[in-house]
Amino acid sequence: MEDQKATGYSWLSKNLLYCRKFIGRTLRRRRNAAREIDMTSANEATFLSQAQALFESSLSLRIIFLLKFLESVAYFSTSQILTLYLSDEFGFSDVDAGLMYGVYGAIISFYGIVFSKQVDRLGVKRSLMMGFWLSALGRGILAAFQNVYLIYISLFIFLPLSASLGIPVLLIGVKRHTTNENKTFAFGMFYTIMNVGALCCGPIIDSFTWYTPVYANRYVFALCSYISFLGCWIASSFLSENGEKKKKNDESTKEVDEKATLSQGENESSFKQLLTDPSFIRFMAISLLLTNVRSIFRHLDATLPKYLIRKHGPKVAKGFIYSINPLVIILGVPIVTSLTSQMDAYNIIVFGSYISSLSPLIVAFSDTIAGASLFVFVLSVGETLWSPRFLDYQVSASPDGREAVFMAFASAPLFLSKLPVGWFSGYLLEAYCPFQSQLCHECTEWIEENGCTNNSLIPCQNSCHFCDSGDQSCADSLCQFCDSYRLWLMIALATVTSPILMHLLRYQLREPQAR
Repeated sequence: MEDQKATGYSWLSKNLLYCRKFIGRTLRRRRNAAREIDMTSANEATFLSQAQALFESSLSLRIIFLLKFLESVAYFSTSQILTLYLSDEFGFSDVDAGLMYGVYGAIISFYGIVFSKQVDRLGVKRSLMMGFWLSALGRGILAAFQNVYLIYISLFIFLPLSASLGIPVLLIGVKRHTTNENKTFAFGMFYTIMNVGALCCGPIIDSFTWYTPVYANRYVFALCSYISFLGCWIASSFLSENGEKKKKNDESTKEVDEKATLSQGENESSFKQLLTDPSFIRFMAISLLLTNVRSIFRHLDATLPKYLIRKHGPKVAKGFIYSINPLVIILGVPIVTSLTSQMDAYNIIVFGSYISSLSPLIVAFSDTIAGASLFVFVLSVGETLWSPRFLDYQVSASPDGREAVFMAFASAPLFLSKLPVGWFSGYLLEAYCPFQSQLCHECTEWIEENGCTNNSLIPCQNSCHFCDSGDQSCADSLCQFCDSYRLWLMIALATVTSPILMHLLRYQLREPQAR
């Protein structure tokens, strides 16, 4: 009897223990779920409150964001059709058009460094007025004239000068009209607004291509010229030159006067100090290592449009495929920036770089419209991680009063990458996806020597899968040859070196306080 009671008590105690554990696990899960809901609600509230406070903080900041939108529409529309314009309107080969695109980007870096001190003296307002005016003039020449020498003047003088007075100066304006508390969020919004402008250029280009295919590129340049004139008028009429930046913290509050200038001797001394500063050297090393992964975006301009046209026909929606990138950035950057603002910046940059640099492999293994679209999507997901954090790091590291010099050096690798990428893009296109007329002569000779018979059916099908029967279909097949695998594999191998090197050198490149 006592043994039965002991057995009963043991069974009851075990079941009570199991019930207690089950109830404890259930309560913990509910508490964790409630905590996650509270954190999500808090993040949403924080995001909305940050956005509202940012846009209510300064009229000049809102004007800068508007000018950034206009500058982005003009810049990205020009970049996306420039190599097509040079080949279609003036007969430049892929390599020559790519080299001109690359030289244009390299000259932007050169002008940015040469005139950086003048930008510091001119101030944000006058620099932006001059930049937008030169942009309107340069794009107007591209729209209205067919003289190749005027095109050289526009591409190598007016447009590079306008670009060197655009992106760096707008960044300086954002820095001087934000505080330490909203700085990170402000640069995330700045990056998002830039991509809103990039999103608009895709439908603009495709609309002109569909309705006026012969003069589509010139109409795009004319619209960009008008947008630049509008930006010049807004900058001259509404932008304040007397804006100031306030830094707030728990211990002190200080004001930095935008008009503060240094003597010539102090300028030279501070310039030398900047070049020898360890933080500046580390930053330039990171910027140089990121050049390869950032070059993918140059391939979106110089390689992807021609590839899509030659692979899928002249009416392919190249603009809408390109617009996937800014759309993902617009939707993703504010959220990702808010969620990762407390995470280690260097790790985020490296991880996002891996995603972006490996994305061309998608087109290498799937040469369809869906594959091209997925490539741009995955590339953009990686960009939402690394690019805003790098932009924040870039501006935060710049010393007060020397922002223009710092921005010029910081932007140099991005634009200098256009030179090798322009040549590399032209080489890859001519080698693996040549223009139809360049290959048709060889195609005709091949058919005359071999004929398009059953013996040649396999090589015809291997070219582009268009050969059905008869000489003409085989000729069309060979003339449309495009080796997507080799083209995009080469791009992926070139770009993945950036995150690999950044990972291997992480201990040398991190800031000391972040190690």
